[in-house]
Amino acid sequence: MLNTKHRRRGTYQKTVGSARVRSLLKKMYTVVVPEYRVKGLYYDFAIPFARLLVEVDGATYHACFAKKKRDFVKQKVAEQEGWRLVRVKNCAHSAELLQKIIKKQL
Repeated sequence: MLNTKHRRRGTYQKTVGSARVRSLLKKMYTVVVPEYRVKGLYYDFAIPFARLLVEVDGATYHACFAKKKRDFVKQKVAEQEGWRLVRVKNCAHSAELLQKIIKKQL
């Protein structure tokens, strides 16, 4: 059974883009956990057995410097804890395109 202490209960906010990415990730991996916590920071999705974190980024989200700085911190924390972090755009992807994005960033 998956350890649920890393998941934020009841607060997962689904957008059309993140729902699509989650659906595609579930086709590629058996276990996909939304809102996964690593060292107090929450990441959009985790594939625990692969030590892979996925962040779904929107264009307007990264217009703010403070949010870019937070992304930098999240990247560093993920790396320090032995996770790989992949960022994908908040838009509908095909399974093939999402797979290419993940492989390219790993």
